[in-house]
Amino acid sequence: MKESEDRDIHLNSDYKSALARSSGKHWTPVITVPRPFSMTLRDEDRKDKARSQSRASFEVQQARLERERLENEVIKAKLKFKARPAPPETCYPLYHDLVEQSENRRKIVTDLRKEELNKIINPFSFVERDQLKARLKAEKLRIQRDEQERLVKLTADTFKVM
Repeated sequence: MKESEDRDIHLNSDYKSALARSSGKHWTPVITVPRPFSMTLRDEDRKDKARSQSRASFEVQQARLERERLENEVIKAKLKFKARPAPPETCYPLYHDLVEQSENRRKIVTDLRKEELNKIINPFSFVERDQLKARLKAEKLRIQRDEQERLVKLTADTFKVM
C-alpha cells in the first residue's frame, strides 16, 4: 500500500511540474522520496531464505562449501610455484669469451690489412729507382731481341735450301 502511495506522489508531482512548465508559471520544487535500491532488497530476500532453511539443508550446504574449500586448497598446492635451478651456462664467462674472440678477430684483421698495405707500398725513394730499372730491363730485352733477329736474317741469307 505504501508503495502505491509513493507512486501516486511521484506521478502527481511530475504531472504538476509539467503543467507548471507548460503554463509558464514560476518553478516549484519537486520533493523526492527515497526508495531502496534493488540490491538491498535482494540481500533482504537472501536473509529471509537463510532463516527459512532447515537445519539439514544448512548442514548439507556447509559440507559442500567445506568440500569445495578443500578442493581449492589441493589445486593451489599443486599449482604452487617451484623455482628451477639456474642453468649451468650462467657460471661460464660467456661475455669474457665473446670479448676475447672479438679482440682476436680484430687483431687478425688489422695484421692482414698491414700485410696487404706493405705489399702495395714501396718507400718513395725506391719507386723512381724501380721504374728506371724496369725501363732499362725492357730496353735491354728489346735490344737483345733485335740483335737475335738481325743474326737470324744474316744467317738465313747464307744458307740455301736444296
